[in-house]
Amino acid sequence: MPGRGGFIPDPVAADEAERQLFVLVNKARATAGLSALAFDPDLARVARAHSSEMLINNYIAHISPTTGSPSDRVAKAGITVDRLSENIGTSSSPDELHQGLMRSPGHRSAILDRKSTRVGIGVAVPLAGRRYRVVGTELFR
Repeated sequence: MPGRGGFIPDPVAADEAERQLFVLVNKARATAGLSALAFDPDLARVARAHSSEMLINNYIAHISPTTGSPSDRVAKAGITVDRLSENIGTSSSPDELHQGLMRSPGHRSAILDRKSTRVGIGVAVPLAGRRYRVVGTELFR
C-alpha cells in the first residue's frame, strides 16, 4: 500500500521505528503545550512483546488470547502502575501509524493525557522478504 504522496516508505528496523514514534509522541505533546514523556524501558519491553505477538499471530487487539489485557501484561512483568493506557495499531511506516493514532479521538487522548508522565513504545516488523508493516504498541503511565 503506498504511503502519502504515492510512494512506499523505506522500511525501518523495529528499534528505529520505536525511536521515531517516541519523537512523534513528544512532538504532538509539545504542540499541545504539554510536557514531554520520559521513556520507560520496562513498559517498552511489555509493549514490544505485545506487538510481536500481534504480528506473529496476525491480529490487532488490546486483549490478547494468551496474555490478556494491557493491565494483565504489565502486572505479569512485575510493573506496578496507578494508571495505564494503551495505543495499538499497524501501518506502513511509523509516521503513518502515528498520524492514524492522532486521528482517532481515543488514541489521541492517550497521547495528550496531561496525567501521563512516561511511555513505553514497542514495535514489531516482519522478517526481511515479507510485506513490510509496522505493528506498534504504546503504553502510557
